[in-house]
Amino acid sequence: MRLVFDTNVLVSAVIARGVSRELFDLWRVQRGFELVVCPQLIDELSEVLRRARFRQAIHPDEVDVLLSLLRSEADVVHDPVDVSRVTADPDDDYLVALALREHADMLVSGDRHLTEADAPVLVLTPSEALHRLRH
Repeated sequence: MRLVFDTNVLVSAVIARGVSRELFDLWRVQRGFELVVCPQLIDELSEVLRRARFRQAIHPDEVDVLLSLLRSEADVVHDPVDVSRVTADPDDDYLVALALREHADMLVSGDRHLTEADAPVLVLTPSEALHRLRH
């Protein structure tokens, strides 16, 4: 299986215990699926995790380790070029384009702009994705 994680799933995975962390560990430890990322997603994650509000939860050096892990262990592909308007938030549309172009089995997000969109790819919440992967 090939999955794309929204940035919010990756942020939750590294700063909190919960379903997003379980999904991340399923990828990282058990190699339960292939994680697809692109430079735009990695850059967005870097920018978000370096915000002042996250400094208590994750040190900048740990951010670097995470980004390095993604670059070396995930399937890093080119940024999508043909991005159609699909969601209420145009900043999320690249994730749909990425998942579609890379034939991802699902896009995992906690963002309503994605989970409620009429997207041409399967968009699941972290809980829904974890349930599907386990069954």
